[in-house]
Amino acid sequence: MYSFDSFHNQNNDLGFIIPEKILLFGNQTKKLLLSNNYPKKNLFVFGNPNFFNIDEMIKTFSKKNLFQKFGISENKKIILFTTGKLQPFYTNHGVYDHDVQIWKKLLENFSNNSNYYLLLKPHPEEKNIQIYEKILNNFNSKNAKIIQNNINELIFISSVVISVFSTTMLDSLCFKKPVIRVQFSEDSDSIFNNTNSIVNSNLNDLTSLIQKIFIDSEMREKLLTNTKEFIFDNYG
Repeated sequence: MYSFDSFHNQNNDLGFIIPEKILLFGNQTKKLLLSNNYPKKNLFVFGNPNFFNIDEMIKTFSKKNLFQKFGISENKKIILFTTGKLQPFYTNHGVYDHDVQIWKKLLENFSNNSNYYLLLKPHPEEKNIQIYEKILNNFNSKNAKIIQNNINELIFISSVVISVFSTTMLDSLCFKKPVIRVQFSEDSDSIFNNTNSIVNSNLNDLTSLIQKIFIDSEMREKLLTNTKEFIFDNYG
């Protein structure tokens, strides 16, 4: 459906050619397709191939080497913010500035704080990042950067991951990282509303929740305990 939009007709209300086998990450996607009348016999839960060998992948990572690669001191708490093209330049799905607001909020509260380091990872299709660069320059921050490197490496060194809506939140749970989802409105259909694995926050509470995650070990343990079933349901 990303590539073709001309399959809707009286005989095909799904608007999509149905292959003999549709390989799905997890049961969550299967339930969604079944609720939209996709044929059950064609749906197979397969898992997310990116994480079939996650334990072996993690063994290849070295925090020391990655901190050196990114030019960050090893004693920093890394706050990773992954955007979703929710900025005024992109208007395909409406005009939003959610990512801009979050970046400003993070810099307002953590810029030039020697205990933290801020990383902004733009969405892979987000080529125009001038608005983030301008905000960063305005703060003259020495502990923040916009970075385009491998997302798995960035998640691996992160202490907490923040986003509005992104698969990087699920990816981060695979790496057993605390995740905060920033909500700007009620979204009753989101899979992230029905889990205790992710912390939901409004913009005003974001800073205090980040700090709580760092100091509250019991909170982190609860999040980790709830993660396994949620990841299995979504990534197989």
